[in-house]
Amino acid sequence: MRKVLFVLILLLVPAGLRAEERPFPKGKSTASLGGLSWHVEMPAKWDPEREYSLLVCLHGAGATGESLASWFEPLVPDDFILLAPQAKGPAWNKPDVEIVRGVVKDLLPKLRIGAGRLHATGFSSGGMHLPFLVFEDAPPFATVCFMGSGFGGGKVPARAKREMAALALVGSKDRFFGAAKETPKRLEGKVRRADFLSQEGLDHEIPDQLIPYYYSWLRAMEGRFHPGQDGSFPWIDDLEVAKETLSVSKAPAFFFFFDEKDRDDADAKRFQIEVLLDPAVQEQGRLLTAVKVDRELEEEYFASLGLSKTPAVVVMKPGLVPAAKFEGKIDAKPLATALRAVAATR
Repeated sequence: MRKVLFVLILLLVPAGLRAEERPFPKGKSTASLGGLSWHVEMPAKWDPEREYSLLVCLHGAGATGESLASWFEPLVPDDFILLAPQAKGPAWNKPDVEIVRGVVKDLLPKLRIGAGRLHATGFSSGGMHLPFLVFEDAPPFATVCFMGSGFGGGKVPARAKREMAALALVGSKDRFFGAAKETPKRLEGKVRRADFLSQEGLDHEIPDQLIPYYYSWLRAMEGRFHPGQDGSFPWIDDLEVAKETLSVSKAPAFFFFFDEKDRDDADAKRFQIEVLLDPAVQEQGRLLTAVKVDRELEEEYFASLGLSKTPAVVVMKPGLVPAAKFEGKIDAKPLATALRAVAATR
């Protein structure tokens, strides 16, 4: 009778709440795996019946995994799991990173990590050792982000040309600026895409102003899309504030109009996850003031510009004078050309 009662109790407990099915506790915790200490952050409502994303973080020399992971905590409510191992010594070496790779490979099925949802990032020394982690056939990393570092060259698995994307983020005054800038060139033809972005005036530190861009880049590489949820530029998302700012600065700008109703619109998705991340659009757009506007909240202003469809972009000369308009299916090349022309008026 007791055995039957025990089985009935187990059946009544929701699968997502069974302690034996949780690899780690919800929220923040510490674990010892493979002889290394790991900082772990799990979504509060982790459910073994669903799939998740995993971001593995390699800290810089003399730092901690937990301190690096803290930069990415906003991703956790968006179904990301964070794993930040601690090197045995003050900095990473190849044997330690190989331990990390083995542990991650073992954890993937237990954490319910979906296909194309395994990512890695590292700062400084951690970034330099990322190739030992990600450029192997298994586990199948989908993206790698070098922060305050770059790819120095070496073997890249054949699958990367189809399955992997790379990003290098660095300060313009960082001693590793050159390595980061060369990363797309060194990975050309070896990964499906490689991007580079720098933060002006920053030395060898985490490029904090580019972290929102990294969040958007990660989601885009997974194919995630929600109208207006985008950090690819440092947007001003209040129309009145934007108008006031631009009336004082007399700077050129571009306005991106989105509509919540476009959740299933292919043109809207393509614009956010491809066009806004295009290297030429990024290079020229960052020379202008970027403004993001919810069409539903500003329908009158939207119509006053002669617009009728979203997504829409209006490139403005100084004084809020429209110079070019794009609607619906927007291509990167003509948009970058229009941004470049207006940027020249600064």
